[in-house]
Amino acid sequence: MAINPTILRLLKELSKEPTEEDLLELTRLLILAGYYAPNGAVSKKQNRSLLLKRASISWEERDHLLKNPRYAFSLAQDVDKEPRNDTRICASKSANFAFRYALEIDKEPTEETRRGACQSPEYAYKYACQVDKKPGEETREGACRDPDWALSYARFEKKVHPLTKRYICNFAPEAFAFAKEIQKTPCSETRTGACQNPKYAFKYALEVDEKAFPETRIAACKDPSYGYDYAISIDKKAKKSTRNSASRNPRLAFLYAVFLDGKKFHPVTWKGVQNSSFEKRYQEEIAKGKRGSS
Repeated sequence: MAINPTILRLLKELSKEPTEEDLLELTRLLILAGYYAPNGAVSKKQNRSLLLKRASISWEERDHLLKNPRYAFSLAQDVDKEPRNDTRICASKSANFAFRYALEIDKEPTEETRRGACQSPEYAYKYACQVDKKPGEETREGACRDPDWALSYARFEKKVHPLTKRYICNFAPEAFAFAKEIQKTPCSETRTGACQNPKYAFKYALEVDEKAFPETRIAACKDPSYGYDYAISIDKKAKKSTRNSASRNPRLAFLYAVFLDGKKFHPVTWKGVQNSSFEKRYQEEIAKGKRGSS
């Protein structure tokens, strides 16, 4: 059986007559370099344990490790025990390890690790909080690729920034939260953002505007539940738009007739309860002989 030339070369480097220790070391080197995998592929855990067996490694091993951000980080942490450009550059190809390299190895921000961390909205935010310890243009832009992390960034920044506001206003829940928690006052941008969703249109009217507004009413009325809630909690009186909305649901049509129309017959609410379990109750408690009237 032919011997792999790599094994032969390494054998010559170790000794003319290799001992059992030499052979074990050779096996370790080959496994680590990816040339040999006993009983199948070497797992990440095994690769790391092999790395930790010796404080110094060959350039061949180092080159192999520097192809993977995880191993580059481990190389810096466990072998070099200090930052180096080659490990930093490789680790920074992963947002997670770029952030960890800055936090645990460099223990200070660098352009390389910041750029790497900003590949991910999550790690852009974490880099700003834990490494830079202040907001910055690059981390802000990185965070503003996901509404949750953009909102977290705005909370960290504790002030309104045009970039985060503009991005957040594309998403109803975050637009509402931004207006309530950060801006702490209503405005057309956050209101329009919240009004992309009936629930947050209602919440915006209730908790931010604290009054009725045509835009929030129209948006809330896209869902019968929030159309009814808007009438009860914000308008506090019957209106054509909220009645039409609530009457798309038989139960809410009946409740609207009872609590907002004052148990008065209305053709819209009557139509809403027809052919439902609420039709009989409507006839008995509200219609009072007006069934079928328009």
